[in-house]
Amino acid sequence: MSSIGADAYGGTLTIDKLNYTSLNPPIGGFVNNPLTGNLDCGGNDLTNANAITTGTLNYTTLNPPIPTGFVNNPMTVLLAGGNQDINNVNTIVTNGAITAGGNVNGNEIIASSKLEGASGAVTGNWEVGGNLTVDTAGLTRLKGGMLVDAGSASKFNNQVQFNTPPAYTRTKFGTLVNPVALTAITPAAGITTFILAAGNTSIAVFGHPLPSQDTYSTFEVATPFTNVLQDFAITVQQHNASTNTVASAIPFISSNVGTSDKSPADNTKFQVVIEHGTSTPYTTQVIVYYVKFEYIGN
Repeated sequence: MSSIGADAYGGTLTIDKLNYTSLNPPIGGFVNNPLTGNLDCGGNDLTNANAITTGTLNYTTLNPPIPTGFVNNPMTVLLAGGNQDINNVNTIVTNGAITAGGNVNGNEIIASSKLEGASGAVTGNWEVGGNLTVDTAGLTRLKGGMLVDAGSASKFNNQVQFNTPPAYTRTKFGTLVNPVALTAITPAAGITTFILAAGNTSIAVFGHPLPSQDTYSTFEVATPFTNVLQDFAITVQQHNASTNTVASAIPFISSNVGTSDKSPADNTKFQVVIEHGTSTPYTTQVIVYYVKFEYIGN
């Protein structure tokens, strides 16, 4: 056995086995812990790491990526708002439903399916381009006015056409000076037919009743609607329109609405049969008959 002393200096040391107490610098498991310099992986992967704690992380890409603006685009999971507001939204386009428990405010919401409000309010001025359907039982409340625009294509309940607001539209036949001579209930061919103009929801007939010996008179109404007796509630009101001295001499009057005798197969027409009480002065009176329509079909 030979010894090289306490200190030895040389260029190259060739040895079969090295027993040592310490090395300077020390040897680690490829990386000293702690590092005494920068670690360059040389393009190799760092794998099987549990937790990495660092002060600043400089990176080119991350897999999966970190969301930008807090939300991935496109989203890969549901977004919970955590009871926070979404503000300054211009347009929301959805393929499903928008369910709101509070207020829906903003400029425009476009939904290809449906817009639902559980208990909130949809405020502002809105335009419904398609059909507006109320499919649940309950009260439909209009807090403001309702405007039905003019035009032959405007429809309500897919049946009644309004050219102008219906409350102000009435077809009139005859006048106080020139009343219509109401026809006897027979023969049917001689019954006068009044045509309800498109866009109107009522007619007014200024009629002159028959002599007192015949207590019935009648007229027919032709409408632009189908199934008029089935889909509409029809009411008839009679009022004295005369200004002569026997204006108060109006006997009992009743009316009945039914199928037209002239064209029983035509479901667009109906007939009004009026019963007058017998009174000779009554034959000089002019009566105005108001016939009103209200759509009740599905």
